[in-house]
Amino acid sequence: MNGPAPVLRQAAALLLALVATVRATAQQDPLPELDAGPVICMSRAESKPHRVHLYAANCDGAHGARRFWTNRGNVKLLARLDRTHFLVGSYGEPYALLVVDAATGAHRVLAEGAPHGFVAVHGGDVLYIGDNRWGKGDHHLYAQAWREQTPRRRLADVLLDEVAQVRGNLAIGIAAGEREIWKVSLTRGQGRRVAELPEGAMQPRVAVSPSGQRLAIGCNVQGRGHLTVVDLATARPLRSWKDLNIGVSPVSSFLGTLEVGWHDDAHVLTTETVGGRFSGHFAFLRRSLATGEVVEQRHCGPMGLYHPAPPADRAAPAGPPAAFELRTDGERQSLVRRGDGEVITDVAVERGRASDLLLSPDGRYAVERPDGDQHRMILHRPGRAPLPLIDAWATDLTWFEAVR
Repeated sequence: MNGPAPVLRQAAALLLALVATVRATAQQDPLPELDAGPVICMSRAESKPHRVHLYAANCDGAHGARRFWTNRGNVKLLARLDRTHFLVGSYGEPYALLVVDAATGAHRVLAEGAPHGFVAVHGGDVLYIGDNRWGKGDHHLYAQAWREQTPRRRLADVLLDEVAQVRGNLAIGIAAGEREIWKVSLTRGQGRRVAELPEGAMQPRVAVSPSGQRLAIGCNVQGRGHLTVVDLATARPLRSWKDLNIGVSPVSSFLGTLEVGWHDDAHVLTTETVGGRFSGHFAFLRRSLATGEVVEQRHCGPMGLYHPAPPADRAAPAGPPAAFELRTDGERQSLVRRGDGEVITDVAVERGRASDLLLSPDGRYAVERPDGDQHRMILHRPGRAPLPLIDAWATDLTWFEAVR
């Protein structure tokens, strides 16, 4: 009569252990002092069991980085949503896009099965491509509010390989096995095909013009570049160029890509290869839509492994100027203050290791791993004393701008 009792007791014990484990995993270190200014984040991994810890620090604050969340698998910080909330791609348990609150350490699943599908943050929505594992056929473009748990909204019926660009209320997607280019209205939730790529096209690249009225499309067709410009409103082709040289270094394992951009609405930019296979170099070319002619060619470096994207020839965005720059003499790399050229610090340059001096994208801040102490990181900022960030080996440095 008492046969089932031990089994029930064992099951209850296992359940209690599982609950305790979940609670322990969910416990995080709160980070209540995170302000609305720029933030630097990083991760630290440990094994047995595998854990990844996320840290954050105010770039202009008085405290070093503090742990705010831990996951049982690999993660990536994707976006800062507001002062304390971050969008995180979780590639272990769970396999999902997550919204993490750094002030409380709590998180919730936003999109199951879509950590690789993140596209952009658009207003109060996260845009992402759905889960297409095991042929589910769910790779539509979706929008989902991140502040509260609401159903996702499908933005178009087309199945997308990727979303290449989001500009304003328009998303440009690549579909049908890299054969078609679509535009998707994020406000109306409607899609329309604007171009079909040539037979054999690979590695499409797209760029919307400054006015948002034209689209440049570059691709590789049998090893040569193919460029087309279309009118986004009507899908009418405006001009095309074929057989462009996009060769790369003979030691490269990459195929040549026709990287595209814009100088203004009347001039399209590309990165191409000039010269022979062993003596050529990369250059930025500007072409007139009116005549089709190349009106400017700028050298941008020797022939390398892959083509860099052409620069955006627009006015620099408003904001504080860069404070630092990096210089090297081949043996030492120096952090230099812009303006007077004063050397703030320097580190040895070693082959096979990532730089121990890293600049923020806007050049306002820099992180240093001092010589001989690779498990320590220091944040340099203009007009303030250096800030010790963390006394541990941390990676995946991610900078986030100030938020409202």
